[in-house]
Amino acid sequence: MSLKLSPATEKVVTYLRSILENKETAQIPPVRKLAQQCGVSLVTANKGIALLRNEGAIISRWGHGNFSPSHAPFAVNKESTEDECHESKFTSIVNSIKKDLSSGLYPPNEPLPQIKHLVNIYGVSYPTIRNALNHLINENVLVRNGNKFLFKTTRSKLRLKIAIIAFGTDHNAVKIATERERNFYRQLSIAAASHDVDLEIICYNDYLDTPVFFVPENQNLKTYLQNDVFCGIILSSYHMKNSAECLRHLSLLKKPVSVWIQDHSVLALVSRYSNKENITFFDASYSTQPGFETAKFLYEKGHRSIAFISPFHASSWSKNRLQGIKSFFRSINEPYAIDEFVLDEFISDYSFMEKIIETGQLNAFLSTDKLQNKLNNALHHRIINLEIEGNTLLRDNLIYNYSSSLFEKALSQQGISAWIAVNDLTACMINDFWDFKKIAVKMRPALISFDNTFESLEKGISSYDFNTSGDVNNMILHLLYPNSALFSSKKRVIRIKGTVVQRKSSEHHICV
Repeated sequence: MSLKLSPATEKVVTYLRSILENKETAQIPPVRKLAQQCGVSLVTANKGIALLRNEGAIISRWGHGNFSPSHAPFAVNKESTEDECHESKFTSIVNSIKKDLSSGLYPPNEPLPQIKHLVNIYGVSYPTIRNALNHLINENVLVRNGNKFLFKTTRSKLRLKIAIIAFGTDHNAVKIATERERNFYRQLSIAAASHDVDLEIICYNDYLDTPVFFVPENQNLKTYLQNDVFCGIILSSYHMKNSAECLRHLSLLKKPVSVWIQDHSVLALVSRYSNKENITFFDASYSTQPGFETAKFLYEKGHRSIAFISPFHASSWSKNRLQGIKSFFRSINEPYAIDEFVLDEFISDYSFMEKIIETGQLNAFLSTDKLQNKLNNALHHRIINLEIEGNTLLRDNLIYNYSSSLFEKALSQQGISAWIAVNDLTACMINDFWDFKKIAVKMRPALISFDNTFESLEKGISSYDFNTSGDVNNMILHLLYPNSALFSSKKRVIRIKGTVVQRKSSEHHICV
């Protein structure tokens, strides 16, 4: 196809061709259903049909819809008269338009699509659509303004909501501890606005004797979310004690669920819920793909001897990143070496933070009472920020002391030209280690990590970006169009490819 198509139009065309290649398929879906299946607009779905019609791959017939040439109907069913078929079709189209108007498909007080588009949407002839619209005018359902037909009503269009289930200690007290989490919610708000839906966070606390969903006005979760205003649910598994149990509760609701995998316990549920059509998993950080792409980036820069550094190798995400690195180098037909410098006692930086909080080390350096006496009462609420920063510094000190032996061992290993840190936190500590050792920049190995945080930008460290914006956009699309071809895979795990953001830490390094 020489014509340059938008990704959305190309998706429709590809989907239509798959239907046409199926010899048993008789008819192309109506445009409205096609748009839902592909997760695109009605206009885009129309454009895809028009392109294939111009190629001769699709034949359209008024009153019958769109067909492949081998299945096009050339005569009306002989068992019914023409008048009977027309009457049946006319009544059906009138009822379909009424249903779509009442469901909010067409915004009130705005023009309906042009008649030529409605012909494709409902798969009938131009005269049939025109007669149906005139009939609805007579019923005072529509009004006409020139060549446009409008659904005039004082009722506003129903604005859909998405419920976000996240760990929190109370109503509106969602726990956010990392930059990645902040970016997730920020990208969610941007994507929700672009899709014209609202977000509502419902906190879930499973560290209590009985897990609690903090639903507004203490309503029952099932009753609250069954409201038609909610089109679906996004589950963020961060910080939950047992996110698998939370998902079990959500799976009982008759709503599509997008699961953001940030908890290894959720991974085990993929096979259990693989047959549930309304649940789709979105996995970026727990897959092997980031490691594979990072290794490919270093290979293309000439690196064949790699050190993998991880103080969090008790986690599945650390193991999978290493597995992805090995997978890439196994795929090339060249000698290579991957040295592992790992510790497998902890699964994340939060494991260290828990130790700091439990021991209350910060109290030895900070007296909240003294600070409160010196601060204006209006600023007392900001003391918590100081506590967070203080605890983070002590946490990082604990991690650095724990990890420094890895850095020493990797530094003593001759011939390694690039270090891959398991995350940006580790990479920043490696950078601090090199600075402390007074190792000249030109003598340092190439350094790359994962997460693409502000700290990696600030220190010029190359880092793998997980494409959070792509993840959240697809999460919302799944909730709006759960039956789309995008989410019809039986595996029901979506992994969107990220990108390596190159910075000075991997730009000018000589490969040994």
